[in-house]
Formats: sequence, C-alpha cells, structure tokens
Amino acid sequence: MLHRLERTLLDREVTGAQRMEILDELKAMRFGASLLSRPDVPALRELLARDVLMPAEVVAARRYLADLNALSSVITRTRKAEIDDGKAVRQADTLDVTWSDAESVFYDEYVQWCVRRADAIGMPVHFCMQMPLRLASACLQAARAAVLGSAEDWTPRDEDDPDTERPVSTLPPHRELLEAAERLGVEVDSKFDQLRTIVADLVGQGKRTLLFTFSRPTLAYLRERLAGEARIAVLHGGVPHDERNRIMAAFRAGDYDLVLANRVASEGLDFEFCSAVINYDLPWNPMEIEQRIGRIDRIGQPEEKIRIVNFYNDETIDEKILRRVLDRIGVFERAIGALEPIIRAELATLEKVAFSFTLTPEEKEAETDRSLTAIEAQTAEAERLAGAAPDLLVSNDVDVSGLEQDLVRAGRYVGQHELAHLVHDWATTAGSPGARPAGRDRIRLRGNGALAEQVNQVVQRGLRSHNEVRQLVHDLREEGDVELLLDQEEARTGGGTLLTATHPLVLAAVHMPEHRQARFAAVRVSDTEGSAPEGAYTVVLAQADATGDRGSREIWGAAVGLTGREAPAGVVDVLLAGLARGDLQAAHRPVDADDLEGPAEIALELLEQRHGTERERRIQESVALADARKVSLREQLDRKLGVIDRRMQTAAQRGRGGRHLFEGQARRARERHEEALRVLDRTGPPDLRLNPLATCYLEIVR
Repeated sequence: MLHRLERTLLDREVTGAQRMEILDELKAMRFGASLLSRPDVPALRELLARDVLMPAEVVAARRYLADLNALSSVITRTRKAEIDDGKAVRQADTLDVTWSDAESVFYDEYVQWCVRRADAIGMPVHFCMQMPLRLASACLQAARAAVLGSAEDWTPRDEDDPDTERPVSTLPPHRELLEAAERLGVEVDSKFDQLRTIVADLVGQGKRTLLFTFSRPTLAYLRERLAGEARIAVLHGGVPHDERNRIMAAFRAGDYDLVLANRVASEGLDFEFCSAVINYDLPWNPMEIEQRIGRIDRIGQPEEKIRIVNFYNDETIDEKILRRVLDRIGVFERAIGALEPIIRAELATLEKVAFSFTLTPEEKEAETDRSLTAIEAQTAEAERLAGAAPDLLVSNDVDVSGLEQDLVRAGRYVGQHELAHLVHDWATTAGSPGARPAGRDRIRLRGNGALAEQVNQVVQRGLRSHNEVRQLVHDLREEGDVELLLDQEEARTGGGTLLTATHPLVLAAVHMPEHRQARFAAVRVSDTEGSAPEGAYTVVLAQADATGDRGSREIWGAAVGLTGREAPAGVVDVLLAGLARGDLQAAHRPVDADDLEGPAEIALELLEQRHGTERERRIQESVALADARKVSLREQLDRKLGVIDRRMQTAAQRGRGGRHLFEGQARRARERHEEALRVLDRTGPPDLRLNPLATCYLEIVR
C-alpha cells in the first residue's frame, strides 16, 4: 500500500484527496496504529494533501514513506524449516555406474590427454581442462565423439558461462587414446543403459520428467538415443524464445514425456506438473542442483513424493569427492537455502582438489574431510545465530562501505536516481559518454575498456566474485550498452537489473573517488529547474550522526542570504544536487570570509534548531517503533508455538512420540521471546549529534 502511495507522487492525474484515501487504508492494517502514531505522519499528510508536489517535496514524501514502510522498520523472520507447508517429499535415488573395461581404459587415456594439454600451455588442469573432464564424467560417448572430431570439438563450450574465455590447447589426441576410442565403439555406454531403464519406468507410470546435463553434446547424444523410448523435447540456450515457450506449453499439456535441458531450464521456469528430475551429471554449484530440483518441487506440485535420480561413478576424478559433499549437506532431500554461501565457498576449494594431479588420493581425502568439517561447523553456527536473532531490523538508508567517505549523500538518503548520477559522473571520467535516459526510470550506460577494468578491480577487492561480474565486464569491454532500472517495482515485475548500492558499477564508482576531490570555498551552480531563487547565499553544512536502532549519518544544510535573512529550503537542495552531479563551478566573484561570519552564525543557529526538533522526533519515533516490534515479536512467538503444536499432534497421530522434545522447543521459543523483550526494554533512547563541516559562499544562476 505504501509503495502504491509512493508511485502517485509524480503522477499529475492523482489528487491530494486520492493520496489521503490511500494513506487512510493504514488504519485497517495490523500495524496501522503504531505507524500512524509516529511523529512524522502529520508532516507526511500535509505533503500528500497537495495536488502537485515540487521535486523537493517528492523527496521528503518518499523519505517519510520509506520510514513508515513496515519492511523498513520491522521484519518478522520465519525460517523455511519452521513452516509446515505440506510440500512433497524428495525421494533421492543414486545410481552407481560401473564401467566396462573398454570404458575405463578410454577414460584413463582421456584424462592423460587433458593433463598433457594443460601442461602444453602451462596452465592448471582445473582451470583450462575442467569442461573436457566434466564432459567425460557426464557422457563418455560425447567425449569419444569429441576425440574423434575436429579440433573445435576438443574443448566443449561452458554452457553455464558461455562467454568465459579459457586457454585452448591444440595438442592432438595421442595414439593410445585414439585406439581406445575405436575399441569403445558407439554402442557401449553403461550409464545410458541404466538411464534407459529409468526412463522406461517413469514413462510407464505416466510421470513427466526433466533431465538435466551441462553440455549440448550430451543433450544431442541423449536425444538421438532416446528417440524411440519416449516423446522428447530439448531446451538449451540456443533454442529460440518462441520455440521455448511452445515446448513449455506442449510439455504442460502432456505432449512430451521427457524434456532434456541444461541450465536454461533450471532458472525461472516452472515445471510443477513433473514428477521426477534426473541429474545426468552433477554441477559443483549446490544452488544449481537446488534450482534443478526446485523446478518441480514448488507450490502446485500434485505428487506427495517426487523422485530425484542422480548418476554417480566412482572412477571419475571429480564425482567421488562431489558425491561425499552433496550427500553430507543433504541437497537432494531438502532445500539448503541460506547455507549456500557457506557450502559454495568450500566447494570452490574442493573443485581444485578434485581436478588436481599433484595430490595423492590420501591427501585428497584429507582435504575433503577438512572441508566437510568446516561446512558442518559453519552450518551449526549459522543455525545458532538464526535461532538467537528472530527479529531483524533493517535500515532504509543505503549502506555501502566507503560511500559515506567518498560521496556526500544527496539529502537524507541515496536512492536509485542519486546512484545514477554517481555512476554517470564516474563513467564520464573514464572516457564514456556516461549514463543517458532510456525511458521512464531507466538508464543506458555505454561501456569501454577503462570501465571494465575498474569493475574487475571490484573483484580484486573481494567485493564481488568473478562469476558475478563476468557478463557485465564483457559488455563494458565490448563497448556495449548496459541497461539499468531505477524503479524497484518495475525491476521486480517486469524483469531487468535494478541499480542498487551494491551493484558492481556503484562499488566501482565508490572506490574511484578522484573525480570528487575538488574543494571550493566559493561555488556556483546552475539551477535550470528554478528550485531556488537566483542570488548569493551563505550555506553551512553539518554532519548529523544518529545512534540507536535507526542509526544514520546525514548531511544537513542551512542557507542564509548575505543580508542575514533565512533562504528558501530549495537553496540547500540545489547545492547538494549539484554536488551529487559533480557539476559545481567556482563562483564568479571573490568573497571575503569576514562577510560570511554573520550569516554563517545565523545558519548555524537554524541547524541547531533543526537538531533539537529532529532529536525529539526521533525519540518519539523510537517509542512507536518499539511498540511495533513488540507486536511483531508476539505474533512470531504465536506462530512458532502453533507450528510446534501441529508437529507434536502429527507425531502423536503417527505414533512417533517425542513429546518432551516438542515441549523443549516451545520452552526455548518462549525464553528467546522474553530475552528479546528484555533487550528491547534495555535499549536507550536514540541520540543525535551535530558536527559542522563547512561554510561556503554559493551563487545560484539560471
């Protein structure tokens, strides 16, 4: 509702009375009384009642709405594990593949070829030969076809990251490998033989199935060999969008028994009508496995039990380690959710271990044990913290490390439009045309090599991973256009990339502050929108540091004419907007500091008055916020106790017992609730300190 209000601020067809009707809907909401008791509501009502809002008034109204938004104040956190949502049970079946002698010999020779190719170009095996080795683990016949094919087939494309550039070795297959490929023939495939049995069983039961593999060569091979076994379609990144939609509709209608897919179908598509997922190979990223399973394990799944079929071969160099990890974390039985960052960090290390040819089997085993221990220790700590912190506070201020030091924040917060100014300013210093409008709440940034390099430095600082910025760096380096959205709702509903404070472009701009190092004693700014009267002013800027739950650091300003009369509020807005855009210029005429002393004292007094008023407002706001948090804590406790009670009843009906365990959970939930209330009561009132920063002479011109 509050977001709907925010979208009306710039709509000239919406009247003040209509906005007030929307705001009054708060009265019927659960948190309405607490929200409407806040001291800033009267000021918000005064603004919303106006039919037309000036830019500065829009900014003020947005801030008030952000403060009112319950998502910016109190979040009740319910973990997925605490919800008795009746989802389907995951039945995981792992099929052990045993190769024939001919298959084992071919694989061994293939691995030796990959090692030699890596040595020939002086690169680690795990870096340059990962795709060929993964192909052999996934589908030996596809690897055989690559060996007997042209040089272009020797290194399969990374379908997960198609733009990844890896060194290519031109070392041809050696004689023993070619002989092993000929002896293997085209019919021997122990893994496929097991797959055929599984597919026949699922088709016989009328269960529609998704099969995932990482490579297109494997998809093509399986489609050809399964053509007579089931009604089959294929989805991958090369399938046109219209054809993809047609396949989805036909699959949903029951026209296909089996869809073979790679990563393109594991993200963003819903297959809740399917009953089984077959992982023909296993990716190293646990979240991709979860995404695969999550395509069918979702709301609307009619089956009580869904089948997850995984293939595993102990002879491959990577799957032995990978299976131990994935089995231990239980990714096939349950969603791993928030544990993904913990697991992914350790798997990155284990991936190098798996593809290492300098470690002995014993050393690989020891490294695997170490990583599994680390995963379990960090998982236990994460669960402990999750249970100890059921209620979370979220600040609606943008919080980026380094931003407060390197960028004077525009007004009281930095939003998407202010971030767009920052990115534009940064890009122009690197020789780019900068960011230009591309429609309502949308900008387009033209890239170049300098911008790409600076985004790469974000990775070097550890602020983002290489995978997260790979596509962005590629687009910038190719001097392509990067399109960014400035409206959260449009990004959520229509798709697209929202420019946020943690976007790699913003992080790169924040850490390249040289273009903002200029300092002026007397400045001039052009105000083409007429937000403030032309003239000369004395402006005092101060830093307001707020402590408490809603801590923040803001830039305040007060402006006074040279005659000592208080200037309109728009004067400070014009100065800060010019500062954010980076287009301040030196004043036309010199100024004597003595002439500013009197007006500066008046401006400082105005800031002190604002400080007193704002401090009292924050205290009242803190009281209202505490009341809202108590309501949230009570509701969370009731919900937890309800879940525990339902689980206890279910266990009793199934004859499982364990009543004392459920009673212990309820007791701990009440204890955490009481402790949270005590912490809330011990929290003192917020404080607000004002620290003057600078005095400047300002000329506003048209």
